Amino acid sequence: MITYRANPAAYDWTPTLGYARTYGAADALNEVASEAGVGLAFDGRGNMTSDGDWTFAQPPARREQVRDDGDDRRTKKTVNGVATRMLWSGRDELAEADAGARGGG
Repeated sequence: MITYRANPAAYDWTPTLGYARTYGAADALNEVASEAGVGLAFDGRGNMTSDGDWTFAQPPARREQVRDDGDDRRTKKTVNGVATRMLWSGRDELAEADAGARGGG
């Protein structure tokens, strides 16, 4: 147990004036319009595209869907339209196969 012998507020962190920032109002996606008076820009997916000094490019969206069974094991994963299925034996994953997999040797 910790016992404060002095004022507990003495342990509070107070930022310096150089650290303080002001932000513009946030929109419905919680994106702020500006920081310290400099405008910020976002794309349709919510990624920041400009901070006033730098311009950012985001990679194309990776579309991934995952399906699990009742034991929280991944049974199917689809990434950019390619489906991969997983085969399980108890807690052990035995195999993964996608539409391009071939059997035999």
